Amino acid sequence: MRNCRTYQGADILSDHSLVMCKIQLRLGKKDKKGKRHEPKRDIEALQQQEVRRAYKERIGEGIENDMMDQTMELNERAQKLNSIKKKHQRQ
Repeated sequence: MRNCRTYQGADILSDHSLVMCKIQLRLGKKDKKGKRHEPKRDIEALQQQEVRRAYKERIGEGIENDMMDQTMELNERAQKLNSIKKKHQRQ
């Protein structure tokens, strides 16, 4: 606490009083142990026609195989597309 004061209220026959304090709080850093970082992707490799074609085919196959269910909601579809993308980026 940096500064603390009490203020007496109106005369209402009460033993309560207003307390005002200035507090300086220092929070510790969040522990990041065990958190894995995803490796950086070589996006420039997609400039090569052969790499681009192979990536397109893998993504297309993943979408055809996993996205056939028409009853999925929009959020489920977005999550599924992201997981397909991440799975094929690693390869």
